[in-house]
Amino acid sequence: MLLGGVLGPSPVSAQAPEQAAPAGADTVRERLAAGQRLVRDLAARPATGPVVLGVLVLWIVWWVPRLLRHGGAGAPHRGTARRLARRGHYLEAGHLYEQLGDWEAAAGAY
Repeated sequence: MLLGGVLGPSPVSAQAPEQAAPAGADTVRERLAAGQRLVRDLAARPATGPVVLGVLVLWIVWWVPRLLRHGGAGAPHRGTARRLARRGHYLEAGHLYEQLGDWEAAAGAY
């Protein structure tokens, strides 16, 4: 809706809403139509492709170091296991301690 003044009207906006649809469905349809209009308008502009590609490259460059720093899948931490044990989730805490190789703490958590 912020780009309403910049973007021209679309034929989709001229369609009449269905009479039998409930109010919730109208808002969903309106939002979907607005999204479709935005995508069509962006696709018609020649600079859209390079801008989207640039944003995608920046997003990948931002996420790759974070994934490498955290081991990708997210290794379990001893603090997480302790927090689970304090909250009474002993089984999950025991599993995390086993993954960490701390068998005594795992036995204590079970």
